[in-house]
Amino acid sequence: MRIKPTKCTVRLRKAEFKKEWYVYIESYPVFEVNNEKPKRVREYINRVLVR
Repeated sequence: MRIKPTKCTVRLRKAEFKKEWYVYIESYPVFEVNNEKPKRVREYINRVLVR
């Protein structure tokens, strides 16, 4: 079995009711033990951009 490399991207997500953007890191594909289906993992890093 060959494992694909995981791509990590820094992304922004707009807050629904505020003029803020949240910064997070998204990784894909992430494989878990005993699971063949890849997951998309988001890790929020507690940083906010205020407009």
